[in-house]
Amino acid sequence: MHGPNISTRGQPLAIIRVRSSDEHYERAVHALEALESRMIFLTYEEHDRITADTQAATHLSFISLGTAWSLQGYHPWLNPQFISGINNVKVAMALRIYASKWHVYAGLAIMNPLAKRQISCYVESMTTLYKWMVAGNRQEFRTLIHDAADFVFGRDRSHKKIMLDDDVLQQLSLSQVPDEMSRPNSHLSLLSAAVCWYKMRMSPYDNLVCQTPPFRMWLGIVEYLFCDHEMLEQSIETALEDRYTQAEDLVFYTAVTGWGQCIELGSFDGYRERFEKTAEFLRPKLEQGKDLSTMILKKLTNGEAQASRMTVSETVSAQSPAVAAPTAVNTPWEDGQPLWVFGYGSIIYRVDFPIEDQVFGYIHSHKRAFLQKSHDHRGTPTRPGRVCTLIPHTEWNSMFPRDPADPDAVCWGMAYKVQSGMEQQVKQHLDFREKDGYTEDFVDVFVEQSEGPVVQKVLVYVGVSDNPSFAGPSTLDETARVIAGAEGPSGTNREYLFKLCDSLRLHHPRALDPYLAELETLVRMYVASDKHALQ
Repeated sequence: MHGPNISTRGQPLAIIRVRSSDEHYERAVHALEALESRMIFLTYEEHDRITADTQAATHLSFISLGTAWSLQGYHPWLNPQFISGINNVKVAMALRIYASKWHVYAGLAIMNPLAKRQISCYVESMTTLYKWMVAGNRQEFRTLIHDAADFVFGRDRSHKKIMLDDDVLQQLSLSQVPDEMSRPNSHLSLLSAAVCWYKMRMSPYDNLVCQTPPFRMWLGIVEYLFCDHEMLEQSIETALEDRYTQAEDLVFYTAVTGWGQCIELGSFDGYRERFEKTAEFLRPKLEQGKDLSTMILKKLTNGEAQASRMTVSETVSAQSPAVAAPTAVNTPWEDGQPLWVFGYGSIIYRVDFPIEDQVFGYIHSHKRAFLQKSHDHRGTPTRPGRVCTLIPHTEWNSMFPRDPADPDAVCWGMAYKVQSGMEQQVKQHLDFREKDGYTEDFVDVFVEQSEGPVVQKVLVYVGVSDNPSFAGPSTLDETARVIAGAEGPSGTNREYLFKLCDSLRLHHPRALDPYLAELETLVRMYVASDKHALQ
């Protein structure tokens, strides 16, 4: 759903088919195209999971802030701890939620079992952090925060500020208190969010495909904190040393656990009573806060729609040694020209370079297959995993004469336009990332109902069959067994496959080809049988 004050153009719009006929479904999709939104096609199970991941802990944090302010009897725009920077966003978004109806948030939290799981993890994460704060467990506190930071944002966090910038944070505020009177803040709510994602092994960036305004703002301020080394260190020291802050955080911790228990008990009456009592306390600024949050969201929508994003696990640090670039099949791109990159594997769901535009489309005459060995990301030198490569149809047919490629079949993926001025740096980064046997090629990208390519000369990395990491003509069953058991520095091999399949389904109802669908089924079967054998 889109609010009346936010343009629908380019915003994600989830389409969930339940019982409609083909004719009615296509008619509904055609009608919704008038919104000019970015349509995402989901099953109801996928919708419930993404909704839980993006909204459950986010809403809990904002409503708990409001309750904490109410319990202490002060309005946040008068408190020196909440008058500048990312605190402006906390206040504005909390007021935005409390200006809405209670049942909008109660239904999600109480009726979605996946939401309860994340809420429980958020409460548990905050409990651990707060106990260590007051007990003086400095090393344990620091280690957990930095482990969470490395998992969620990566070790190199110099390119992370994509959601919010200083102009947005400083220009919009409800407070009349001068900035020089501000007090340090532990930002316990934000620290707990990162620890929760870390404990659940969940990358919040994976869910930006179906983001909501509160989640976008929440991820933005968590990222802003964790990607500013000085601010993060100040937050940690304040949490561990400042007694005033610890007393303030005790009230916030109490509010979080109270909301958590209310949700766990499934009490709609309790939820409504707590929500409306807090909303009444904040009423003097509810409408102004709602307007302020809308202004922030509009700034983000206009200025950061295709922002730069660096990821967690498969990024290259600034200290990485120089490596030879992959062999080029043909090289129509030259430094100084716009650079487009076609992603058909993990880049679809996790972009680790700055972009300014993207197109979900397909290429012709190539088949995606898990026939490239991974010694450095999803496997090890002694037990390599399998990742995607593109194989020309002619080459596929010679390897698999009994299973020839459909000449009309296409390979779906995402074409990204690299941020202007960053082409050479991104090219070097991708050369390093794809060093394990990949070769450069250039392709044309199409979209449905287009008479010709929408983007031409798009860089793509392929693992041609004569490279040393090519796995050879393996059967689907052999490939599935490898993926089910392999694991490397970037995570399990099966996670790579499952996230790829989920992302393709999200972007287009027909993007998941039969090869991937069958491979996914086999891997899930082997994973389930292994778990059963261990019980």
